[in-house]
Amino acid sequence: MIAEHEAIGRVHEALEQYQTALSGAASLGPTLVTPGELTARRLTPRLAFVLHQLQQGSPVLHAAPGLELPTIGRDELAFAAVHELPQVVLTMRRLRADAGPATLRQLYKHLVLACRLLLREHNQWESGPDRILAAASRMPGLLAVSVPSLAEIASAWCEGDTELVLKPVTTAVDQLLTWYAAQLAA
Repeated sequence: MIAEHEAIGRVHEALEQYQTALSGAASLGPTLVTPGELTARRLTPRLAFVLHQLQQGSPVLHAAPGLELPTIGRDELAFAAVHELPQVVLTMRRLRADAGPATLRQLYKHLVLACRLLLREHNQWESGPDRILAAASRMPGLLAVSVPSLAEIASAWCEGDTELVLKPVTTAVDQLLTWYAAQLAA
């Protein structure tokens, strides 16, 4: 969301309304960035990626007339990936230490995000969790691990039967963290 900082109260009210309407079916975590931050290009890697998606035709729910967004190129995205990856790995490591049914969604999300960022570092631009994980499994030295599809993860989460999919996700996370450590040591 692009708005002045003073809008934060209204943003939180709207967020609470959306979360109530969704009844916990999805987590919401909007980002508020000011027009000044956009103009100065003070962007987080995630925001740079979202702006790039908008440039590629992803839908916008609402845009103020005359709003001009900065243009984000693939080189900037690859650079952003290098800066975001360490934080994603740290978060994934923390989630792995507490792996359980309640953390499955976040653990899976961070596995996919880490793989997407690693692929971008190698100029591979996959989208969609299943395609990202398949492409990452072909990276040199990273053995293919059978990770359930997004549909299987979502189904297990909705049905409250996460134990069956948790094991392959944690195995994939362990393998990725081991591979990542070896890459850094090389």
